[in-house]
Amino acid sequence: SHLEDFQVSLRLIADSVKKLDDDYDIQEFLKRKADFLEFDTMVLLSGDEIIYSNDNIIRNLQDLEGIKQSYKGKDYITKLDKQDFLFSVPVYDGNQEVAGVLAGLRRKEDMQKLLKTDSFNGSSLSLIVNQNGEVMIPPKDLEPFLSLQTIVDDRSDSKTIQNLNQLEEDIKNKKSGTFHFNDEDGNRIILSYHPISVNGWTLITMVPSAMIMNQTNQYIDRMVYIVTAICILFIVCLLLILSFFRKNREKLENIAFIDPLTEGYSNAAFQMKCEQLFQKAGDNAYTIVLLDVERFKLINRQYGTKAGDRTLCYIYKALTK
Repeated sequence: SHLEDFQVSLRLIADSVKKLDDDYDIQEFLKRKADFLEFDTMVLLSGDEIIYSNDNIIRNLQDLEGIKQSYKGKDYITKLDKQDFLFSVPVYDGNQEVAGVLAGLRRKEDMQKLLKTDSFNGSSLSLIVNQNGEVMIPPKDLEPFLSLQTIVDDRSDSKTIQNLNQLEEDIKNKKSGTFHFNDEDGNRIILSYHPISVNGWTLITMVPSAMIMNQTNQYIDRMVYIVTAICILFIVCLLLILSFFRKNREKLENIAFIDPLTEGYSNAAFQMKCEQLFQKAGDNAYTIVLLDVERFKLINRQYGTKAGDRTLCYIYKALTK
């Protein structure tokens, strides 16, 4: 989740900030990182020294539970009085012992932006609760979640009430789950919940079932188009390969069985034809005739090889007629 990403970013910054010695350099470094990560302020605690990235001072900083937990080596998010949230991570020295704490402050509105997603055309709503079911980060629109409260108050849907009881139990035990219910307008809603690795909190998300079906259908349509395109491409490739082999086979057959000069049967083709005929016929059914052109060399010598070739072609045509 985005919350976990922020904690990872803070840990990376904490690993870098311990290499700086000058307070001014540290403050400038924290200011740049606060702007980059969209923190309202960042603060480094090291012993009795506290360095802020700007003038946004956090009261009773040392007494906050999250700061105490980070001094014990834990990543933590503390919910402050004005719905602000303080991310904190330990800073380790060269001996891998906690030497301080790095913290970043985000406003409630900024935290709600983290829950906003472009999935399902922005129609999903999310909130984060702690293990006691207390809402830590609420959504901007509570109406879909209030439908659940109406169901509980009316006790009109025993199945949904059973699922809500299971949700409460799973949140305490850090388990995931999914169930559906119908809101006051009869719309089918899918609710899913998953624990995150921050403070034992749980992310709860609601999505209209129709939107899921719509995206599923779009996904299926895209897959059908892709598979169809792949099949067509495969068939075209197969036809090209077959055409290539057929043409090459014809070329090889022409080389093996066609005489290049007369375009009649070659000696190899003639022998194959004879073998086929002789297997089907009886004895003395065929006669093989051998022809020789007497003094053919005189033609080549007197008129040239081209004239000799034309003579052979003429004899072949005469014989075929």
